[in-house]
Amino acid sequence: MNIKHLLILTLLPCVIPVSATELAVVPSTTNSNNQSNSAGNSEKQSAVHVISSKHVNRIVTPFKNPSVKLDAVEGVATKSQGNVLYLSTSSSQPIAGFITESGDESTSIKVIFRPMPVAPQEVILKGSTNEGSELARRFERSNPRSETIKNVMGSLVRGELPNGYQMKKVNAQYLPSCKQSGLTFNFYNGQFVTGGDYVVSIGIAENRSTQAVNFTENSCYKDGVVAISAYPTTTLLPNEKTEVFVMFYRNKPVSTQQKTRRSLIGG
Repeated sequence: MNIKHLLILTLLPCVIPVSATELAVVPSTTNSNNQSNSAGNSEKQSAVHVISSKHVNRIVTPFKNPSVKLDAVEGVATKSQGNVLYLSTSSSQPIAGFITESGDESTSIKVIFRPMPVAPQEVILKGSTNEGSELARRFERSNPRSETIKNVMGSLVRGELPNGYQMKKVNAQYLPSCKQSGLTFNFYNGQFVTGGDYVVSIGIAENRSTQAVNFTENSCYKDGVVAISAYPTTTLLPNEKTEVFVMFYRNKPVSTQQKTRRSLIGG
């Protein structure tokens, strides 16, 4: 099985096939209540999380392979399992530090833990940056642009995350505007994957008509879109569904020193 078409938008659109073997896998997410307090720290607010000084605590992170750098406090032990850190301490001294993706220092979460003689605690941490991963950016720029796009889209179709890429909540800023007769599209309940220079929105196209419909990649084009593809099929029978992958350039911050050009003929 393979992706039928991958539309890469350059100066002139072209269609390039991408090899793939299986459907993208929807990763599981962790939902739980967290108990935390907030406290001021200098000019910014830093979350102060109460943890147990008598039991193991569970720290849920947004990183695939978290790496933790904590103060050198005696009696502190950590162990990672997936995206979760298990932390225990016999100290009553506050513990501060940073949590990052292993091997990628471009994104970090600042944490302060306050040990107390309470029951085991679970703390859910959320990411604090949308600037993209430098690890992913190095991966993206290690090959020609068209090759990088094929590699990223092919990995996502196989259910894999390219080097440095992360699953995030669906971002309305990058919702595709797909419109095609006979098909309905749903990206609100889809997936969102962020890299370095690129992000990918993944949704579902469904044939609600009574005849076969050929999905047209250009039906999802808008400014900022880099590539569009569908898997496992681009020809949908009535009531059939397919995944749609829409890759965007990551929006860059607008410079406050941006200048405009004056017309030579006025107006």
